Amino acid sequence: LIAANAYVNLPLCGPVKPPCATLSVVRQIQRAQPAARAAIDAAENGDTILVRPGVYAGFTVTGKTLQIVSHPGTPVTISGRVVVDSIAINKRVLLSGLDVHSAIDALEISAGTGPVHVQACTLAGGASFVGARLAGSLDVVFAGCTLRGGPAPNDWFASVGTAGGDGLRLQGSAAAIYDCFVYGGAGGGGLVNGGQGGAGAHAFPPGGFFASGSRFEGGD
Repeated sequence: LIAANAYVNLPLCGPVKPPCATLSVVRQIQRAQPAARAAIDAAENGDTILVRPGVYAGFTVTGKTLQIVSHPGTPVTISGRVVVDSIAINKRVLLSGLDVHSAIDALEISAGTGPVHVQACTLAGGASFVGARLAGSLDVVFAGCTLRGGPAPNDWFASVGTAGGDGLRLQGSAAAIYDCFVYGGAGGGGLVNGGQGGAGAHAFPPGGFFASGSRFEGGD
């Protein structure tokens, strides 16, 4: 999972980050399914985790500053839900370059006032589940991401099919969305009528979102 062998507090100096910034990296872990969880549990507040190519299980970040970033130009797949929880106003989380596929919601961000930034990620929910769910999160930014609600399965024994999942669902949350594609999942077939397609984005009050340069499509 982690690039850079057991180096901690490796200085990064140069004109872009004057006079000198610090990148903290956790111990090296590669390939194993639970590696993401182990690395995040081992990470200290403020660490940057550079993820090597591979497929990893879902993980949870709770109450600490972390940057979780894919190695440049390499595919990183997270098979399972990613949860970011209880990020206080003096903490922050960055997720970058992750391809998240889950049987349930792909990403859940909850109970936080601190900034959570999600960039260049694909978030694909499972059948009738959402791409990203925000609950009680007041400072969330998506940039250059694709969010997909899951299509609903067909149920030919039901008179009306099941609804598809929303691409993004917010409740009591605030988000900014830049240069993203946000798609609702298709509704499932039913004996009489098909289910409703999921919304591209669905915001429940209080809260809402700002979007720029983004495309939203509901499911069929």
